[in-house]
Amino acid sequence: MDELLNQNPVQPDALFPLARDLLHHQQKLDEKEIKIRKGLQELLQLLLRNVADLLDNDAFLSGQMDVVRQAVQIADNHEELDLAISRVKEVIFQQGKLKSEVREAREAIRDLVNLVLLSVESMAGENGRNHQQLESLANELDSATDWQKIRKIVSEVLDTSKNITKQSIEARNTLIQAKNRLSAAQEKIRKLEEEMESISQLVHVDPLTGTLNRRGLSAAFARESARAQRLKQPLTVAIVDLDHFKQVNDRHGHDLGDQVLQGMAQILQDTLRANDVITRYGGEEFVILMPDTTPENALDILERVQTRLGRRLFETQDQPLKISFSGGISLWQNSSSQEQSIAAADKAMYHAKTDGRQRIYLADQTNSST
Repeated sequence: MDELLNQNPVQPDALFPLARDLLHHQQKLDEKEIKIRKGLQELLQLLLRNVADLLDNDAFLSGQMDVVRQAVQIADNHEELDLAISRVKEVIFQQGKLKSEVREAREAIRDLVNLVLLSVESMAGENGRNHQQLESLANELDSATDWQKIRKIVSEVLDTSKNITKQSIEARNTLIQAKNRLSAAQEKIRKLEEEMESISQLVHVDPLTGTLNRRGLSAAFARESARAQRLKQPLTVAIVDLDHFKQVNDRHGHDLGDQVLQGMAQILQDTLRANDVITRYGGEEFVILMPDTTPENALDILERVQTRLGRRLFETQDQPLKISFSGGISLWQNSSSQEQSIAAADKAMYHAKTDGRQRIYLADQTNSST
């Protein structure tokens, strides 16, 4: 074999075309894989959207579908998607337990109603027989002439009357007990339904940061815009986007990226007021609703967030990492939709990015400069 190789040595130049062809073939395979993955992702989103449309009467299931659809849409890695799906599974499990308890409580109410109906029916039957007995005794009394017979009839009348009284007391006690049990069952159902509603709200929460997700934002925007219009107060909409976040994931891994997102969410929660609404809008974007706040005041608040974030260092294998964000702020107008308000803030944020990042612009500033 060695002699054969020595006689016919492989020239390096002859390997280059083969290597180039192999590389080209591999690139084609990678492109096909990406296209297939995107196609499957789009197909799954379409399926989830259509299934959710069929669940208008079940807000809980519709919310779960929204969470999965958003996770599929924005997931950059398997871990993020798995985390969202795991959260939905937990909510489904908890909701199933509560639904079972509600069903048992409702069955108990049904049994109580049946018991009352049977008691009323039984009482009506007994009363009917008793009244027939009294009527018969009355007829006998009208025709009776013998004192002993009259005395016997009166005695039977008294016995029948006592029987009616006893049955009435028993029926009354049965009804009181049934009423108490019914009230207890209704109270249990009320508490269980409140707990179910509380658990259902989990589908409005981003599983990584604990802030609201897009579905939660929609509900919050509808509430806060209606309140701002009713009270004639300003409502400010802000969007912040972490600077160079893709590089953080690419250079340091998604685990550190998750830590950055969680750190940003925590700083927002610590700096903003309790009635401000914080939403993870996309991969590294957060949308914030600030009721009864002017854009200028919102700018001051977000600048404090920027300062606190700049002081927060994230540990890497090389050296501590500092993070900043770019932001845009708009004032909600009475005729503006959620999408229009966010778009105005997003446009201001885009100008902040193009002007060098790590800055926050008001929508009016960018409008006047363009």
